Amino acid sequence: MSALTDAGNSALRGVQAGLAAATVLDRFAYGYMYGQIDAIRLHMDPDRALLAEVEAALKRMPQGEH
Repeated sequence: MSALTDAGNSALRGVQAGLAAATVLDRFAYGYMYGQIDAIRLHMDPDRALLAEVEAALKRMPQGEH
């Protein structure tokens, strides 16, 4: 029974680590995308319609655990 419990605990730790990694990657991805939009605003004369479309798409995306 102990081996089964150990295997279950190990699997749970693996799932928790995977979820934590996914959350970190999710936050990085959103930060990167918003950072790119800010870079466009600061350094270029962006196509305002395209920028508005990208911002609207980002707002529609699921936000995860932010």
